[in-house]
Amino acid sequence: MQTRVFRWFSSLGGGSSSLLLGGLSVIALVCATRMAGVWQGMELKTLDLFLRRRPAEAIDERITLIEFTDDDIRALETYPVPDDVLANLLIDLKSYHPRVIGLDIFRDIPVINPLQEVVETEPNSHQILNDLLRNSDDIIVIEKVLNSFVAAPYGVPEENIGFADALLDNDGFVRRSLLATHTHFGNDYRFSLTIRLAAKYLAYEGFTLENGIRDPYTMRFGQTELFRVSADSGGYVDQDTGENPVTLINFRHGPAPFRRISFSQFQTGEVPEEWLRDRIIIVGMTAASTKDYINSAAVVSSNPRLVPGMVFQAHAVSQIISAVLDDRPIIKTWPASWEYLWIAVIGLVGIGLIHLKKPVLATISIFFAVGLLPIAVSYGLIFVGLWIPIVPVVVVYFLNGGSAILYQIYQHEQNWKIRLNERQRVIEQSYNTIHNGPLQALKSLNRRAASGDIEFSPETLNHELNKIDGELRSIYEFMQREYLTLQTQVYVTQSYAINLNEPLHELLYQVYRNKLQESSEFFAKIKIKITDFCPIDARFLSPEDKEDIIRFLEEALCNIEQHAIDITRLEVTCKQEQNDCIVQVLDNGFSLSEVMPLNRGMRGRGTRQAEALARRLGGRFARRPHSPKGTVCWLIWPLQPPPLWHIWQRRWQDFVERFTQQKP
Repeated sequence: MQTRVFRWFSSLGGGSSSLLLGGLSVIALVCATRMAGVWQGMELKTLDLFLRRRPAEAIDERITLIEFTDDDIRALETYPVPDDVLANLLIDLKSYHPRVIGLDIFRDIPVINPLQEVVETEPNSHQILNDLLRNSDDIIVIEKVLNSFVAAPYGVPEENIGFADALLDNDGFVRRSLLATHTHFGNDYRFSLTIRLAAKYLAYEGFTLENGIRDPYTMRFGQTELFRVSADSGGYVDQDTGENPVTLINFRHGPAPFRRISFSQFQTGEVPEEWLRDRIIIVGMTAASTKDYINSAAVVSSNPRLVPGMVFQAHAVSQIISAVLDDRPIIKTWPASWEYLWIAVIGLVGIGLIHLKKPVLATISIFFAVGLLPIAVSYGLIFVGLWIPIVPVVVVYFLNGGSAILYQIYQHEQNWKIRLNERQRVIEQSYNTIHNGPLQALKSLNRRAASGDIEFSPETLNHELNKIDGELRSIYEFMQREYLTLQTQVYVTQSYAINLNEPLHELLYQVYRNKLQESSEFFAKIKIKITDFCPIDARFLSPEDKEDIIRFLEEALCNIEQHAIDITRLEVTCKQEQNDCIVQVLDNGFSLSEVMPLNRGMRGRGTRQAEALARRLGGRFARRPHSPKGTVCWLIWPLQPPPLWHIWQRRWQDFVERFTQQKP
């Protein structure tokens, strides 16, 4: 019995063309859902996975992190880190002549060390720190400008200030770096800590910060233009950031992408001088108690999916200077039109699997092998800095490719059923040909001999047997002619064929007339012949149904010739009454019940075929005695096709009947 999927495919009238139409609809649906943002979350997670699964990269020696850990805070016995501690740390770091220092710690208000003894004659520690920050061109301090405002230390020049705000995606993770923005509290245009540090460092290499050439709203250093992410770049949907320069972060992958030095290690002098000289130094907090963390699934860290803010800043800075100096790729995306073309092409590839002339298992293997290619391509392109859609591509491929494979399986099953049905059809047609031809002649010869109607002289017997032998030998040619006509014609006898395209009542009349001519010696004895061949609506009948109805009438007439005794009256009716079609044959010979009891065990093959035909048409068949004598045989079926559940019920009955008949 067909599964629901197979029944769905059977409703596709156009075969592969219908599958193509369905595949194009799937492509359109996937593209529409992508525009609506359905796949955004999965696309972003896949980008994180690809970035995290890359081979480890070498450490970026141009960046060194000085971090305050939980152990450092316990040693200081105070938090936040006091101004005097920061001032002394920055003074010591400047002595190593780094190119630039980034102070990733907010210091908008004074933080006095409660453990320090106050000496009124000495300068205030906060004033010392502020003077250091105002007068140092190589120190960049931070502020906050998004959502809420946190000021930079008072008096620091604007070119030494960068905001530390992170741009969060809808899931709370960070994948983009905001390089500059207009503030909400004024018409100021502020730069990020990332771009300030990169600009200071690259100035030593002869690069200056300029507007982009291809995209005037982004930034560039020399010939390296920082790709600006738009509202719908890659897997993003409607993530508008205005005209602000925003880049995707190509996180540096590896267990130790940067050198990290704790505050206590620096204080004890355990740090080689070359780790600090001519470097970018970022000072910040990594203590878990400070909760200065951002969410990122693209970076492997000891605290899963949590990255210290200063480490995030290091990744963002490293991406820029590595792109300018090392040609390390910055992640870009295709134009939207290319992305949707890519989805459509892979969707069409999935549909194209239907044309593979391979066994089903081979097709399934090819299906999964080809399905891995866009995933591999998408993953490989990350290495060269290109992010292309993968989730909608996989979805559209597996929907269309899976449909194509199911359709192939369905076709394979249907072809197998067709071959099986054709084989069964050949068997049945061969039987009908033998039964209605040579076998009837043999039975007639036997009956005439038993009744004394013929003398068994050698000449007479030889003539009759040669006639039967000729009919048997002509069966092959007879069946070949029938199937060469593509079942548009049915050969009732060796030389007489009827066209199935003609109206059903005319076909039945032709069978009736031919039978009377073929067995004229018997039917000529019948004095009364009543016929009524009225038009019948055969729109819902297949050629096989019409042929079986014709064979039913032929079988009924053969049974009369074979079994009716002393028959004088024959009625053949073909008509349509209300919602039923009726084919009926009535005779007044001795009842078959008197000659051959109609119990189940004595049913002939013709009876079983008539019953199967009635079940297939959703109708009824009967052969019973007729009062006062004779037999009536009729087939009734509805004008409309039977309900689907009724058809399956009838098929189940056929199966049970065939199964029980096979038992010994």
